[in-house]
Amino acid sequence: MQHAGLQSRLTIVTWNASALFCSHFAAPAAAKAKMTRYMQLLRGADIVGIQEAHGHAGDLTTLSREAPSHIHFGSFSTSPAAGGVLLSLRNEFVDGINTFEELVLSPGWCLALRCTGTSIAVQFICIHIEPALAYAGKLKLLADIISCSTNFAGSTFLLGDFNFVHSDEARFSVADCRDINGDSRLADKFEALFCAFSELHQANYTRKQVTRGVVSTLSRLDRIYTNIQPCLLHDM
Repeated sequence: MQHAGLQSRLTIVTWNASALFCSHFAAPAAAKAKMTRYMQLLRGADIVGIQEAHGHAGDLTTLSREAPSHIHFGSFSTSPAAGGVLLSLRNEFVDGINTFEELVLSPGWCLALRCTGTSIAVQFICIHIEPALAYAGKLKLLADIISCSTNFAGSTFLLGDFNFVHSDEARFSVADCRDINGDSRLADKFEALFCAFSELHQANYTRKQVTRGVVSTLSRLDRIYTNIQPCLLHDM
């Protein structure tokens, strides 16, 4: 995708890291592998959104030292062993930005970052819909995101782990080798609220559910959307 201010390609990725930080709670090999994977994403992308980073605000200082190719923003929950969302922006992208505004829509679960410059106004919203959050709470969070987008004079990218599939999609049961449908209420509400957004679609499954050491289901929970008009997206 073209960056209007820099006239270059803009690459965006999202990843649920399942505890990027708090490595002392994890096996050393697993902790190292996750950080290595994160560094690989940084090398290949201008904008990286991370969910379930865990940790606390002090970890942003560590990232500034260990990953100086990007600048890092984050929101963390009260428990360092839950939540945690990050947005990392490549330095070359940041060179075209004059001001940053962070809006925490849900501490540790949803962060909006508004970036404005002389030739660009873009907002990145990193979200992780908490599975345990009540249905009414999920609807309120989605409504807050729409309000945040509507009140911003620029383009919005919404990326993250939504923890539901689209109403016209299903989870794939590996054991039964078939699609299985579930409760689509949240998907229906999302599609009605975000009718002006287009998905930057990729068809591959992004999540595997492991039950008793065996992969039970596959699903496409991690997605990226934007409210840039489709006719403009086609030209990028």
